[in-house]
Amino acid sequence: MIIGRARADLRAGIIGAGLMGRWHAQAVRDAGHRVVAVHDPDDARAGSLAGTHGATACESADGVVDAADVVHVCSPLVTHVEMSSRALRAGRTVVCEKPLAGSAEEVRALYALAQAHRALLVPTHQFLFQRGVRAALRVLPTMGTLLHLDVTACTAGASGRDADGAEAVALDVLPHPMSLVERAVPGALARIRWQVAATPPGELRITGHCEQVSVGVLVSCAGRPPVNVLRFVTTGGTVTVDLFHGFHVVDRGAASRAGKLLRPFLASARTIGAASTNLVGRAARRESAYPGLRALIGATYAAAQGLGACPIEPAEAIEVARACEAIAAARARLQA
Repeated sequence: MIIGRARADLRAGIIGAGLMGRWHAQAVRDAGHRVVAVHDPDDARAGSLAGTHGATACESADGVVDAADVVHVCSPLVTHVEMSSRALRAGRTVVCEKPLAGSAEEVRALYALAQAHRALLVPTHQFLFQRGVRAALRVLPTMGTLLHLDVTACTAGASGRDADGAEAVALDVLPHPMSLVERAVPGALARIRWQVAATPPGELRITGHCEQVSVGVLVSCAGRPPVNVLRFVTTGGTVTVDLFHGFHVVDRGAASRAGKLLRPFLASARTIGAASTNLVGRAARRESAYPGLRALIGATYAAAQGLGACPIEPAEAIEVARACEAIAAARARLQA
C-alpha cells in the first residue's frame, strides 16, 4: 500500500488480458491512472492490450508485480489466490475480480496476507459503486421500514456451455447479489440461513430472512432477456435499481384507487426519465459498460495513496465469500 504519496497517477498492472482485463485497463485510464504492464498466457492478447495503453507485455506475472503500484487480477478463478498472493507479498494494492477465491478460508488467508504486508485487497464488487445503488441506499432511510429485498440476474454468460459450465457461471455471478445484501443490511449475511432450491445447473433460487427483512436471489443462465435488477420493498414504497445500466427509480405511491389506476403510467414515466438521464450521463462520462467499475477503481487508488478509506472492508468481503461458499455447498449436496 502506498501511504502519503499523493502522486497524480499510479502505475497499474493487468494480469489477464481477456474481457475484464480490458475493462479494468480502460477504467484505470478513465480514473486518471496509467496501465504500465500486462501479462496473459496468450502473448498476442497481452500484446494487444498492452499496445492499446502504451504498456509493456510481460512474460510473467512477476513482471507485472515488479512494474506496478496496483495489480489487477483478471485471470480465471483458479489463479486468483496465487496471483493475488504474489502481489500482496510485494506490498502491492490488489484489485481482484470476483469471486476472490474458491473458499472463504482462502479469502481470509488473502486478507491476513494483505494485513501482514500492509497492502490493500479489494474485490471487484462494482455494483456497490453504481450511482443508482448509492442513490437507492441514501433514499432507503426515508422510505420507512425495509421489508424485503431481491436481486434477479439473468445472464447469457453460459451460452454454449455444458451443465457444469452453467453452474460455474451462476456461482461466479453470486458474489454480486451477496455484496448488495451485505451493503444494504450490514451484518445480514452472518445471520441469514439460506434456503436453496433444487434447480437445474445454472439456476440459483435462494431465499432467506434476517429479522424483519426477507431476501430473495435468482441467478439464471436460462432466463431471458438478460436482466439484472435490485428491488427494495419498504413500508413507504419501492426502490428499483437497474444494475445493468446503473440507475434507480423510487415509487412512493400511496395505497389509493387513483394510485392503482395511475401507477403503471407514472412508473413508466419515472423509468423512462431515469433511464434517459442515466444514458446522457454515462455518455458524457464515456462509461459504456460496467457502471460502477471506474468509481470502485478510483476509490481504491485513492486509498492506495493514503487519500481515503478502503472502499470494501475485509469483514464485508469475507462475509460475502462465506455466504457464497455455504450456498455452493448446499447446491453440491442437492446435486449429489
